[in-house]
Amino acid sequence: MGGKYKPKKKKRAPVIVTAREFEKAKQEITTNVLATVLSIPVVVLHDDFKFGKGRLNKFIDRFAAHYHCIGETCSLDDLKGLAEDLLGAEIIQRIREDEQSQSACNLQGTNQDFIGVVKDSGD
Repeated sequence: MGGKYKPKKKKRAPVIVTAREFEKAKQEITTNVLATVLSIPVVVLHDDFKFGKGRLNKFIDRFAAHYHCIGETCSLDDLKGLAEDLLGAEIIQRIREDEQSQSACNLQGTNQDFIGVVKDSGD
Protein backbone atom coordinates (compact mmCIF):
# COMPACT_ATOMS: atom_id res chain seq x y z
CA MET A 1 0.00 0.00 0.00
CA GLY A 2 2.70 2.57 0.91
CA GLY A 3 0.70 5.57 -0.35
CA LYS A 4 -0.86 8.28 1.76
CA TYR A 5 -4.30 7.63 3.13
CA LYS A 6 -6.83 10.12 1.88
CA PRO A 7 -10.10 10.07 3.77
CA LYS A 8 -13.16 10.33 1.63
CA LYS A 9 -14.92 13.62 1.85
CA LYS A 10 -18.51 13.33 2.85
CA LYS A 11 -20.83 14.89 0.38
CA ARG A 12 -23.06 17.43 1.99
CA ALA A 13 -26.34 18.64 0.70
CA PRO A 14 -26.27 22.33 -0.16
CA VAL A 15 -27.78 24.56 2.46
CA ILE A 16 -30.21 27.10 1.17
CA VAL A 17 -30.79 30.16 3.32
CA THR A 18 -32.66 33.35 2.75
CA ALA A 19 -30.88 36.70 2.64
CA ARG A 20 -32.41 37.51 6.04
CA GLU A 21 -31.10 34.26 7.56
CA PHE A 22 -27.68 34.90 6.06
CA GLU A 23 -27.55 38.45 7.48
CA LYS A 24 -28.67 37.18 10.90
CA ALA A 25 -25.94 34.50 10.90
CA LYS A 26 -23.34 37.03 9.72
CA GLN A 27 -24.32 39.43 12.50
CA GLU A 28 -24.09 36.66 15.12
CA ILE A 29 -20.63 35.66 13.92
CA THR A 30 -19.47 39.29 13.87
CA THR A 31 -20.78 39.87 17.38
CA ASN A 32 -19.04 36.74 18.68
CA VAL A 33 -15.74 37.69 17.02
CA LEU A 34 -15.93 41.23 18.43
CA ALA A 35 -16.71 39.93 21.92
CA THR A 36 -13.72 37.60 21.70
CA VAL A 37 -11.35 40.28 20.42
CA LEU A 38 -12.64 42.79 22.98
CA SER A 39 -11.95 40.35 25.82
CA ILE A 40 -8.18 40.89 25.61
CA PRO A 41 -8.16 44.67 26.18
CA VAL A 42 -10.85 44.34 28.86
CA VAL A 43 -8.70 41.87 30.81
CA VAL A 44 -5.59 44.05 30.35
CA LEU A 45 -7.43 47.20 31.44
CA HIS A 46 -8.76 45.41 34.50
CA ASP A 47 -5.67 43.51 35.59
CA ASP A 48 -2.91 45.94 34.64
CA PHE A 49 -4.63 49.33 34.88
CA LYS A 50 -7.13 48.54 37.66
CA PHE A 51 -10.23 49.46 35.67
CA GLY A 52 -13.40 48.63 37.58
CA LYS A 53 -16.79 47.66 36.23
CA GLY A 54 -17.83 51.25 35.47
CA ARG A 55 -14.72 52.16 33.48
CA LEU A 56 -14.73 48.80 31.68
CA ASN A 57 -18.34 49.31 30.61
CA LYS A 58 -17.51 52.85 29.45
CA PHE A 59 -14.61 51.44 27.42
CA ILE A 60 -16.89 48.80 25.86
CA ASP A 61 -19.50 51.47 25.01
CA ARG A 62 -16.85 53.67 23.33
CA PHE A 63 -15.42 50.65 21.50
CA ALA A 64 -18.90 49.80 20.20
CA ALA A 65 -19.47 53.42 19.10
CA HIS A 66 -16.23 53.39 17.10
CA TYR A 67 -17.09 49.99 15.65
CA HIS A 68 -20.49 51.19 14.45
CA CYS A 69 -18.85 54.13 12.64
CA ILE A 70 -16.77 51.80 10.45
CA GLY A 71 -18.01 52.05 6.91
CA GLU A 72 -20.03 55.18 7.61
CA THR A 73 -17.49 57.81 8.67
CA CYS A 74 -14.22 55.86 8.66
CA SER A 75 -12.63 52.60 7.60
CA LEU A 76 -10.65 49.99 9.52
CA ASP A 77 -7.55 51.30 7.77
CA ASP A 78 -8.37 54.83 9.02
CA LEU A 79 -8.62 53.59 12.60
CA LYS A 80 -5.46 51.51 12.31
CA GLY A 81 -3.62 54.52 10.87
CA LEU A 82 -4.84 56.77 13.68
CA ALA A 83 -3.78 54.22 16.31
CA GLU A 84 -0.35 53.96 14.70
CA ASP A 85 -0.05 57.76 14.66
CA LEU A 86 -0.91 57.84 18.35
CA LEU A 87 1.58 55.08 19.15
CA GLY A 88 4.31 56.28 16.82
CA ALA A 89 4.73 52.75 15.49
CA GLU A 90 3.03 50.19 13.34
CA ILE A 91 0.72 47.99 15.38
CA ILE A 92 1.70 44.84 13.50
CA GLN A 93 5.40 45.54 14.14
CA ARG A 94 4.73 46.01 17.87
CA ILE A 95 2.83 42.71 18.02
CA ARG A 96 5.67 40.89 16.22
CA GLU A 97 8.24 42.39 18.59
CA ASP A 98 6.17 41.32 21.59
CA GLU A 99 5.86 37.79 20.17
CA GLN A 100 9.64 37.53 19.82
CA SER A 101 10.39 38.87 23.29
CA GLN A 102 7.98 36.64 25.18
CA SER A 103 8.48 32.90 25.00
CA ALA A 104 5.35 32.06 26.97
CA CYS A 105 2.25 33.67 28.35
CA ASN A 106 3.27 35.35 31.58
CA LEU A 107 -0.04 36.44 33.01
CA GLN A 108 0.01 36.76 36.75
CA GLY A 109 -2.73 34.30 37.55
CA THR A 110 -6.45 34.46 37.19
CA ASN A 111 -8.20 37.35 38.83
CA GLN A 112 -11.46 36.09 40.30
CA ASP A 113 -12.78 39.65 40.58
CA PHE A 114 -12.68 39.92 36.80
CA ILE A 115 -15.00 36.96 36.39
CA GLY A 116 -17.62 38.85 38.38
CA VAL A 117 -17.15 41.95 36.22
CA VAL A 118 -17.77 39.96 33.04
CA LYS A 119 -20.82 38.22 34.44
CA ASP A 120 -22.27 41.45 35.83
CA SER A 121 -21.64 43.57 32.74
CA GLY A 122 -25.19 43.02 31.45
CA ASP A 123 -26.75 44.83 34.41
